[in-house]
Amino acid sequence: MLSGKTPATDPQPPHPPVEPVAHGMRPRDWFEVGARLLGVWSLMSMVGEMRGIVLFQMDVFPLATRTPLMVYVLHAACDAAVGFYLLFAAGHLAGIVFGNDDRPRGFPVDPTPASSPSSDT
Repeated sequence: MLSGKTPATDPQPPHPPVEPVAHGMRPRDWFEVGARLLGVWSLMSMVGEMRGIVLFQMDVFPLATRTPLMVYVLHAACDAAVGFYLLFAAGHLAGIVFGNDDRPRGFPVDPTPASSPSSDT
């Protein structure tokens, strides 16, 4: 405070403008996130099925219905297969849905030339 000004009256330099991020998430990226979340949900469903199988095998509760135990095993196996596929191969699934898009993020979909010199001859 050698200049005699208080911090409230000191002129502050303006903040630089915030530039938009060119590398945001594309719809394909959001699709992959959603597929992975569904994979986690499917794996959690598989854990629930396995818990029911274990509890039945330990005679904690009898099956209230006449559904065979193999049906629960099949449900758990299908949940596991779908869950692991969605979790670890979401990029492959996105490639099927969106096509193979090898462009880097932020690359314009329809590139237009910035400016072309006009030839006035």
